Amino acid sequence: MELGEPRDEREANFQLIKLKRSHEWNLLDFDWYAARILEFANRYGTRPYRPLLWGLGLVILFGVVYWLRDPFVQKPDQTVRERRPRILFSLLFSLDTFTPVVNLSGVQDWGWMVSDGYRWLEVTQRALGVLVLGAAAYSVGSYLV
Repeated sequence: MELGEPRDEREANFQLIKLKRSHEWNLLDFDWYAARILEFANRYGTRPYRPLLWGLGLVILFGVVYWLRDPFVQKPDQTVRERRPRILFSLLFSLDTFTPVVNLSGVQDWGWMVSDGYRWLEVTQRALGVLVLGAAAYSVGSYLV
């Protein structure tokens, strides 16, 4: 395609795939599902920063849940730092949980951990973090390259 702008090419490609999905492919085709997932993630490159916004939204959502439910307990045999203001602590804990490879704020070293009854919340957030950050890296990387 030669439209002059890479942005126009990405938009034309997205519209072509959307047309194929609605007229050629059916629900039994793998391509139909792949197209749906990639449309949701970044609209086939037309919205490359969408996964970053999803990530920010998830960090805030889980931070609010941590703040409202207050599932934190003291780690055994460790001194703790005060969690004030609690909303800020919850948001920073959420940020560190969402980015599983990098410890951005260091708040998880303050001597607090999520209680066993809420461990599923932390595991869910880590899994979503891996998926969304992977999608964001791919999306933004393919857009910039």
